[in-house]
Amino acid sequence: MSKADTLTLKEQRFALAYVLETAGNGTQAARLAGYKGDDNVLAGVAYENLRKPKIRAYIQNLLVDWIDEEALKAELAKVALIPVDEAIKTHSLREKVRSLELLFKHKGMLQESKKNDADIKRENDNKKWAQERIQELREQFADVPEEMFNEMLARDFPVLSEMVN
Repeated sequence: MSKADTLTLKEQRFALAYVLETAGNGTQAARLAGYKGDDNVLAGVAYENLRKPKIRAYIQNLLVDWIDEEALKAELAKVALIPVDEAIKTHSLREKVRSLELLFKHKGMLQESKKNDADIKRENDNKKWAQERIQELREQFADVPEEMFNEMLARDFPVLSEMVN
């Protein structure tokens, strides 16, 4: 690692505080790392730090190292239970699910397995559930042309689209 790629001690403290002590509060993390100033100044410091690729990479590594299997399962459960109408409003469900998928793969917790009768029944139940959710969305967006609705569905809810195909 070259000198340009290494973090200063203060940057390391910021990243550690951001991940482990403040649950992602950049202003608090900057304060704990030893940066000086009022909340506005510290928020600016946090914003700048979080834009630096080397700090972001360090934070990402910390997150991957510190997240355990139970936390991943709990987070996945929270995402799975988000109502469809709330997911429509936030537009962040797809990104969050993809992030979780990558973390599960990284931890070796996501593996392909052979299908048994229970798996096939679960897939059929999931397909029926997805079809019902798509129908609910279709009713909510009844004034949207079919082609436009299908594009939105594929873009914003690819998991639902995949479940019915």
